[in-house]
Amino acid sequence: MRVLTLVTERAYFGLDALRLRAAANRVLLRVVGMPIDRAWVSGKGVAQDFGLTTISGKALADEMVVGGLLRPSDTERGDYGLTTRFLQVAGARVVDPLPRERAQLLLTRVCNLAARINTERTRNPYQIDAVAVFGSYMSRDRKLSELALGVVLRRRPAERLARWGKIDEAAHGRKEIRATLEKPSTFLQVRFVKRMDDLPRPFAVAYRIDN
Repeated sequence: MRVLTLVTERAYFGLDALRLRAAANRVLLRVVGMPIDRAWVSGKGVAQDFGLTTISGKALADEMVVGGLLRPSDTERGDYGLTTRFLQVAGARVVDPLPRERAQLLLTRVCNLAARINTERTRNPYQIDAVAVFGSYMSRDRKLSELALGVVLRRRPAERLARWGKIDEAAHGRKEIRATLEKPSTFLQVRFVKRMDDLPRPFAVAYRIDN
């Protein structure tokens, strides 16, 4: 399970990162030793652990259901099941935001990595057709919460695949590309899309393969 990164100076469900993580750990103390698929907590317990009233605690729990951290019970007791995403929040790293200047350097590095993947990873069945940046990078903020990348892949031409060794399976090929592009920083977040128009606007194309 990949370690989640939370950023200071940013609100999550109306809470700062440190408060969110600490409260999530208090919730986990209620279900110590239980497998995640059987870990249920009451709405009242959630409210108490987050230091909220019953009403505001219910509103927060509903938001977390939408955000994938909690799942509602089928019963009328008002219980909530914990999810893997909730565990990620409880075990998250909390870091300062990414300065824009650092983000620009990371983007240049990603483009260089994309070019190397295309020329050197000849056992991978995919090439990187294009890389675009979107999300907070496209704002005017000087401090960013992530560096979101949209990546379009294309099948590597058969004649350019390595003629020796086992060709990587498609799923493994995508996994390898994601791991390579995200390795320089935990702020990097790769989203594979079929075409650039599938990305949220605005976005900017940072790399495109040379045909």
